[in-house]
Amino acid sequence: MGGEINKDLLKEAMKWDLWNPWAIYYELHSTHPLIAKRLNRLSEQSVFLGKEPYIIFDRRRPESYWDEFFIDLLIKFLPLIALVGGIFLFSPIIKISSLRFLGALGISFGFGYLINILFSYKKVNRFLNSVSQVS
Repeated sequence: MGGEINKDLLKEAMKWDLWNPWAIYYELHSTHPLIAKRLNRLSEQSVFLGKEPYIIFDRRRPESYWDEFFIDLLIKFLPLIALVGGIFLFSPIIKISSLRFLGALGISFGFGYLINILFSYKKVNRFLNSVSQVS
């Protein structure tokens, strides 16, 4: 706080904003561009004005984020996929009882949602597991 900013750490932190496919999604749902894109634009303006930019981002892709993106996308829509799958899987039950059919759909949606939550909060799950092992 109040000291010099480590530019290498800043560049490392901004890789997600510049290269992750989810960054496009978040930027579309935001009122402002992501921070790395704003800083990059300010650097470009500094060069245009003949000033030395505070930071210059490396335009080389650091790693591939696409392999994780498709898994994240699947997990994000898993409750909906489970609901649609439940409709096809449990449609014979509707002949027996519409209440059982709705219950089965609720269970399939809930199962998909539970997996979504557990996947989204992996660090919390690891923490809870370590706490339960200590107890």
